[in-house]
Amino acid sequence: METLSIILVALVSVEHLYILILDIFLWDKPRTQKVFGIKTEDI
Repeated sequence: METLSIILVALVSVEHLYILILDIFLWDKPRTQKVFGIKTEDI
């Protein structure tokens, strides 16, 4: 059970890191706009 908890925490951490990188560094790229549902004219 402890191993499962560690795996789930690691997955959530990776997901948060992915969103952080998209939001901070790649916010003007087409892929990020698609992920967040942002139009180019909204940036």
